[in-house]
Amino acid sequence: MNIKFLYATTQQQHFAGRAYVGDPCYAIHDEQWSDFCEVLTTIPGNEHCTQDKNGALIMTATGPIFVCGTAHGDGVYALKKGKEHIADLGVDAGLLAIIPLAVLHSLGEVDEAKLRQLGAIINVDGIMKAEDGDWEFGDLGCCTSKYCVGKQL
Repeated sequence: MNIKFLYATTQQQHFAGRAYVGDPCYAIHDEQWSDFCEVLTTIPGNEHCTQDKNGALIMTATGPIFVCGTAHGDGVYALKKGKEHIADLGVDAGLLAIIPLAVLHSLGEVDEAKLRQLGAIINVDGIMKAEDGDWEFGDLGCCTSKYCVGKQL
């Protein structure tokens, strides 16, 4: 296992700062992807990388990565700040993540222009709260299920 991904847990923690929000497969380098997925499967009940729909945290040497499987796999999902639609998040790996830029830079070269096209790079402040593929992180939210109707997302 790659030492850069130390462990995964369902316990969440607060993070504030600049982060990439989107599918982690666009941000994690190909040679690190299997290690990233492997650490996610250490959470009890996760037999594969995209199984956790209720939020997980992967700890790295430089900080946390917040991850949640989508309710319906790949597609395009709206990122909202309050009720305002601020970005479309393309998904090809069945996952969405909030990855602090400092963590991304510690993992290798980062193409921020590419990440802005495929997701968003924004300031975040909060703790991930997720259920059935829908999540909130401070004033951000993303609905990937049909059950979000009427929720804050």
